[in-house]
Amino acid sequence: MTESDGYFNYMGLPPGNYIIQPDKAQLKKLKLKPQQAAYDLHISTKREGDVIDDILFILERK
Repeated sequence: MTESDGYFNYMGLPPGNYIIQPDKAQLKKLKLKPQQAAYDLHISTKREGDVIDDILFILERK
């Protein structure tokens, strides 16, 4: 789930490659579909952690 402005976070992912996508069951329940189904992302190994802030899912009504 996201905040009211669409913001979301997930803390504690170990470094590596990931695919991020909206929950399909939630999309079906809300009768929405994403313009782009998923994003590939990489979490870097940094002492202070990593921040990915350029993900944008645009959802459309079915």
